[in-house]
Amino acid sequence: MSLSIEQGEEPALLQLRGSLDIYEAESAAKAFRMHLATSAALALDVSGVLSCDAAGAQVLCAAKRSTLEAGRSFVIRRHSPAVAACFARLGLAPQL
Repeated sequence: MSLSIEQGEEPALLQLRGSLDIYEAESAAKAFRMHLATSAALALDVSGVLSCDAAGAQVLCAAKRSTLEAGRSFVIRRHSPAVAACFARLGLAPQL
């Protein structure tokens, strides 16, 4: 998984590419926490995610929950077919 930050709009957009799976879940969660330490919102672009499993979906759901519980905004601006399919398989499509 690679992560880049697109500045220029507020909040900054975190772009994820590659796999969001059990092998990358911990690094994704850490990146989200680090971003939230300095930002009032978490905006994600997961259109570049090529594969996603239950661990990846869990990381996204946990990021949403913790961001909202902290009184901050959370949005996924762009979805990939892989992320949408994973959430659908898990019955989590409404969470997107």
